[in-house]
Amino acid sequence: TRVKEAELAWQAQLDQDMDAVCDVCNDGEVTLNNQIIFCDACNVAVHQKCYGIDQIPTGNFFCRTCIHFDVDKEYLAARKRGGPPVKLTRHPIICELCPRRQGAFVQVDTLEPTKKAKWVHVGCAKWQGMNYVSAEQKDKIEDLTELKAWFKAEGHVCYLCKSGIGALHQCREKGCEKWMHLTCARSFGKCSVQHGENCVGFFDPQQIDHPPW
Repeated sequence: TRVKEAELAWQAQLDQDMDAVCDVCNDGEVTLNNQIIFCDACNVAVHQKCYGIDQIPTGNFFCRTCIHFDVDKEYLAARKRGGPPVKLTRHPIICELCPRRQGAFVQVDTLEPTKKAKWVHVGCAKWQGMNYVSAEQKDKIEDLTELKAWFKAEGHVCYLCKSGIGALHQCREKGCEKWMHLTCARSFGKCSVQHGENCVGFFDPQQIDHPPW
C-alpha cells in the first residue's frame, strides 16, 4: 500500500511539473540548460535563467524569501525530525509594485537605509525595465523610489483591482486608456498578456535569439 501511495504521489508531482509555468515570465517551456525549478518550502516555480540560478542544486532548493525568513532551516529541521515538512504559501512581505502576496521575489536596493527589507516580484521589476544591481549575483533590484513616485503623481489606478499602488501598464490595444498591474492582468483572466512572456527576454515572434534578462 505504501509503495502504491508513493507511486501515486510521484506521478502527481510529475503532472504538476509538466503543467508548471514560471512565476516570472509566465512561460512553461524548458530546455536542458533552463529548467523550471520549485522552491521546496513555498513551491514557487521559476526558470533558472529568470531567477538567476546557474546550476540546479543537488539537494533542496529554496527561493530568496524563504532563505531570508529562515523557512529553509525550519523545513530542513522538520525533515530531520521526521515530521511533516514546513509548507509556506504566503510570505509576510508586500511587493513594491503590485498587490499580489505570492510569487518569486527579489530584494530592492534602497537608497536610504531601512530596518525592514523591501521586496518586489522579479516579473514586476523586469516588466518595468528595472535592472539588477549586480548582473552576476542577481540578488537585488535597483531602487524603485522614482518609478513609484511617477505613478503616484500620475494618479493611475488599476482597472482590475482598483488600487493605485506600485506601478502599472497601459493596455496595448489602440485607443484603450485602461491601466493595470502586470500580476492583475495575468491573474484575473480578463486580459491577454502578450508582450514579454518569455524567459530569455522580450517576446518577439519575428526574432528567435533574445538577450537574456
